[in-house]
Amino acid sequence: MQIGKRSLRGALLALLVLAAACGGDDGGSASSTTSTTAPSDDTGSTGDDTGSSDDPYAPQPLAERGELTFSLSGNFEFVFPVHLAKELGEFEKENLDVNIITISATEQLPDLASGQADIAGIGATASALNAVHQGIDLAFFQNTHDAPSEGTSEGLWIRKDRLTADGELDPDKVDGMKIVLGTQKEASPTIYVLKLALDEVGKSVKDISMQGLNPNADSLIALQNGAVDGAHLLSPFSDDPGLADCCVLVQETIPAGKYAAMSEDLEAEPELYEAFVRALIRTQRDHLQGNYHQDPDVADVLAAFTGAPLETVQSAKTWYGFGAEARNDEDLITTLQDMWLDFGGILAYTEPLSVDTFSTQSIVDAVNGS
Repeated sequence: MQIGKRSLRGALLALLVLAAACGGDDGGSASSTTSTTAPSDDTGSTGDDTGSSDDPYAPQPLAERGELTFSLSGNFEFVFPVHLAKELGEFEKENLDVNIITISATEQLPDLASGQADIAGIGATASALNAVHQGIDLAFFQNTHDAPSEGTSEGLWIRKDRLTADGELDPDKVDGMKIVLGTQKEASPTIYVLKLALDEVGKSVKDISMQGLNPNADSLIALQNGAVDGAHLLSPFSDDPGLADCCVLVQETIPAGKYAAMSEDLEAEPELYEAFVRALIRTQRDHLQGNYHQDPDVADVLAAFTGAPLETVQSAKTWYGFGAEARNDEDLITTLQDMWLDFGGILAYTEPLSVDTFSTQSIVDAVNGS
């Protein structure tokens, strides 16, 4: 995809992200992840493997070879389907090359705007909404995942010395707690998880101190060592057996991941993005339903992707709900926007943006045949 026409806009967005009142990512995730490009799959099927004609997700190979660059800020499991689709040759069946790059979270929006990336796997963050307010035509077009499995280990973990004897948050010990929600702190959608926990005991997010760390081993170690009082953890780090010795899961996580692109690209070349979504949905439907951690072939690829030991992946208590159809849920981000506006000082505007200014159903509807 040509990128020259967007380079100036990308540079402007980089400045806006750094200057935004919400602060964005105060350290990025580049130092804790390795920039890699997933190996291409030369064995995938092409135009001959088009599946059943009544399957809306059957391959529909592009007339001309297509190319998309997908960015992620870490090898988190909620974006694993993109890597697996590439490994299995599902993009190849669409006559589509997908280049996967790993960059810091603060680079993802500028890279989209400049054309260095075409799709980003990101959270529905305040930084993204601020960028839209500043005139960047970003659009969320599909969920990365649905709710995790029942009994998930993902969510807000709190040290036991901040809890009551019943394992609940002690309102008398909330003030001044150091909490890690990720690198974007208050601008992270996981602040909603914290808010739900604090609401239960009549406290506010203003009563605690936000700390910025990646939601991976950095947060886990800080929590176990007592450097922080609580942390929002993702699998496989939330499955660490040592967590039960020091901490309790007080609030389960929410599915706030999105695939995002520039609106003008979605409108100019919808067939590329539809091919991406079809390949993704086939991968999720055929390989990531139920406890896919127990599928030896999937587990091997997932362990290599996340860097977690194979035995940790296979014994994990949590697996994601990856929809077997294309979905773009707009309710949660509307709730998040209202919450951030109520908090004040996080969003760079005071009146809510219309949902159609930062989200589109066009790609999902086209793929689903709606």
